[in-house]
Amino acid sequence: MNIRKFAIAGMCCLTAAIPAFSADIEFSYAEGELSRFGTKKTENYDVAIRLFDPGFTGNTIKGISVPVCTEGISNVRLWLSTELKIETVDGKRVNVADIMEVPATVSADGIASVELETPYVITDGGVYVGYSFDIDELTDATMYPVMTGAGSNPDGLYMHTERTYRKWVDFASEFQLCSCLTVNLETPDYENAAGISELPLERAMIGEPFTQKVIVANHGTQPVSSVEYSYTIENKTGEGTMVFDVPIPAQYNSKATFDVLMPAVDNQGQTEFTVTITKVNGVDNPDLTASAQGIVNVVSVVPVHRAVMEEYTGTWCGFCVRGFAAMEALNDLYPQDFIALAYHNKDPMAITSSYPSSFEGFPYSFIDRSIGCDPYFGVSGDNFGIQNVWLSCSETLAPAAIEVAAEWDGDDNIRVSAVTTFIEVPQSTYALAYYLVEDDMYGDTKSWLQSNYYANGQYGGAENYIPEMKQFVEGESYVAGLRFDDVVVMTSNMRGIEGSLDGIEMDVPLTYEYSFNAVSEAPNIYGTPVVQDKSKLRAVVLVLDTATGYIVNAAKTGYIGSTSVEGINASVEVTGVEYYDLNGMRCLNPADGIFVRVTRLSDGSVRTSKVVL
Repeated sequence: MNIRKFAIAGMCCLTAAIPAFSADIEFSYAEGELSRFGTKKTENYDVAIRLFDPGFTGNTIKGISVPVCTEGISNVRLWLSTELKIETVDGKRVNVADIMEVPATVSADGIASVELETPYVITDGGVYVGYSFDIDELTDATMYPVMTGAGSNPDGLYMHTERTYRKWVDFASEFQLCSCLTVNLETPDYENAAGISELPLERAMIGEPFTQKVIVANHGTQPVSSVEYSYTIENKTGEGTMVFDVPIPAQYNSKATFDVLMPAVDNQGQTEFTVTITKVNGVDNPDLTASAQGIVNVVSVVPVHRAVMEEYTGTWCGFCVRGFAAMEALNDLYPQDFIALAYHNKDPMAITSSYPSSFEGFPYSFIDRSIGCDPYFGVSGDNFGIQNVWLSCSETLAPAAIEVAAEWDGDDNIRVSAVTTFIEVPQSTYALAYYLVEDDMYGDTKSWLQSNYYANGQYGGAENYIPEMKQFVEGESYVAGLRFDDVVVMTSNMRGIEGSLDGIEMDVPLTYEYSFNAVSEAPNIYGTPVVQDKSKLRAVVLVLDTATGYIVNAAKTGYIGSTSVEGINASVEVTGVEYYDLNGMRCLNPADGIFVRVTRLSDGSVRTSKVVL
């Protein structure tokens, strides 16, 4: 994926900005800073957006337009389809539109457009709006021929190409970009109207009130300053008013989110409810999508989702200082919930060159192994944009709660205990991965000097960055004395230990254990001990979805300071330990694998846990 960004003064006809509302509007997902992307190859492109929001249903498409290159391309077509479908025709895999496809008229300033002879009425199933073209000659423009703008709508950018992306790919969700495709819509001519775009799935504790997010879309010609709403859940009803600090703009389908406090539900499971926008700006709401039905999952525990940032870095990497600064800032902003794993490369802190995710170069990062991005700019390219990526992932629902504890088991071994509680019937298979990380690592040899490409304001002054970047922006080309945190020094299987989460039962807390042995002898890639200070070690445990490889939740400990066994009171002694395999057979000398450990104590109690040796 190759992207080129460029600034553009104000708003232009390529965005969704329009003059006064009328029955005919120009709609586009793209906004703000514009950019181009492409494969840098001579191949055929297909690009699409989807109009699937309920607010589009019943509206009429009268025309389509999109900016394209004025030279080096040919065969520009605009099309509508109920699905994205690729078929092999004459030996080539091509897009097949099932509603219409027509040649486009391309103006001298590079706007491809078509006016539909028969306007198309959007149905409940939505519609894909797209365009296709061929690259005939590679130029600076045709290497990056697809015009995009910023945007977070998941239906904002789909793409297929002849050779590089042989299946349709959703780029909007991964890169927060939207196509500059513009659709001419005929809509109802309401002054004050708003529809419910979405009622995101929420979780609620049994017997406790919960907050339901409501995403409302402006479908009128006036800004929306306030809405009045009502709700029904089980046999309970209520109503309220939301006054927006910033009115929703008078731009079709512009959206805002507000919270509704819903009453407690006493039964576990899925419960349906209804929310209705009854008035907009104090007058009755005529919109056809004023009412929507949602579902809340009522559970025994609402897990805290601690999203994990994995950073790939090295002291030799001059651009990696921005990842260092971003993780410092996120640790300060979210000390309880931010979890970072820093994998170093070709420096004294590096323990491997075999990483859990694939990427093209340093620096790089992944959030929950689902979104790959720059460790400072994130996916948007904005200053400290990584914060928004992390927050977005943290807001997704986690299938399980997890808590972690760790303690020294003897002088040089660490025992890590993870307790997981799945609050829904598992929809996939899961596994645990265990990490030891060290803080405050430093050295005074040349290999510890951090290369710094931001030295002497090379890429702008300190005022352009977060405060944690100041030492680099105003520093020298090599920075001495840095203290490195969150450094990965020991791991289990980084992609999850097979079978480590077998036997999951909903709402049943299960305990799993893993031991890191000979901690002080753990080597870096050069064969020398990597751990510097055993008092600065912490444990991190990841819950992984084995089907996708994504991290669905995680937890961390503080510094591992205790040397007691099992955290048991000093007056209670361990009188015996037995190991059993998963078939219930006792193992006198358990080898590597997963076992049930039974610990017998002097007070007569027995502790049982599932352990990974």
